[in-house]
Amino acid sequence: MQSFVQASWLKQSCVSLGLCLTLMSCLEAQKSKKEASTPTAPEVVTPEIPAESSPAQVRIQLNKLSLANLPADAASLRVQVYSVVGNVRAEKLGEAQTFSLADASAFRLVDLKAGLYDFALEILGDQDQRLGVAESRALLSSGEQNLTEWNWRWTVPGSSSNKLELNFAFEGESLREPDEVRTILKSSCVGCHSTAKKRGQLILDTYPYKSENPDTAALGLSGIANLNAVRVSDAVEPMPPAPLKPIAEDKRTVLNQFAQKLELYEQIQKAPDTVLGQGELVLILSDKTQIRTILKRDGLKYFVEPVITLATGQEIVYKLTLLKADGSILLEQKEQSFTVPASGSLSLKIDL
Repeated sequence: MQSFVQASWLKQSCVSLGLCLTLMSCLEAQKSKKEASTPTAPEVVTPEIPAESSPAQVRIQLNKLSLANLPADAASLRVQVYSVVGNVRAEKLGEAQTFSLADASAFRLVDLKAGLYDFALEILGDQDQRLGVAESRALLSSGEQNLTEWNWRWTVPGSSSNKLELNFAFEGESLREPDEVRTILKSSCVGCHSTAKKRGQLILDTYPYKSENPDTAALGLSGIANLNAVRVSDAVEPMPPAPLKPIAEDKRTVLNQFAQKLELYEQIQKAPDTVLGQGELVLILSDKTQIRTILKRDGLKYFVEPVITLATGQEIVYKLTLLKADGSILLEQKEQSFTVPASGSLSLKIDL
């Protein structure tokens, strides 16, 4: 009987143990299934920051072809460096560096970090005028690199340069009569004051004006012109007389301004040192480079000194400003132009 009870208990224990093991297996299977269905977070990898590389150095070298094509008056090389972002030129890096061509044909730039850069080069003459330009883009790594291939574009391809003696002068005894003044006189004055009629002994159909009246003739050209301006503005006895139509106010102003210019010009001719002051010249080259210089004066002439070197055949736009002896503005000439001759000097007329 006791053996039967023990056997029965053993059987029940085995069944319980089996149930427990089965339950544990189910729980373990469910846990594995849940872990498999839950996405695994990616492993976070901290990028390795490389140690800062040594600065790049650039050696800009003018090759034999570049040296052979340099104009005779080439004096210096100017280099400007630009950063490049997204394959597009970005900002200027510092000020341009200038090197003398008399010292060497290779020039070193330092303290550039590794990266992509644009290099803009200019060959300058002895007056700092731009003679040629070249550009290059380079990817720099640490250490020194040579840049040797430059495709130069000269200011005037295939041309030579000329040390030009340039001067500006007041020429002639009188100013040119403006077309506007001639039109006014022709329509309102010369019907009576001409070589044929000579009313009041005044001749206005030719220039310079003349008078056969000694008192009027003594006034000189500016005096006659001023007399014209005064008479047409006279409220008591205006010219032309009635019933002819009076000259309009704006036309009277034109005659008056010309009379004043004639008077000033006569003063310049008689005593230039008491009237004329300093002069300034701005030359605008074909590539829009500007050269600004102070003019030296001798009597009625203004000189560019020292002489300036310009490419032969180049068309130069210039602006001339002259001051009076008291510092006020005498003349601000509108932009004009000239073509650089092959040699010698060039004299340009000053016209008030």
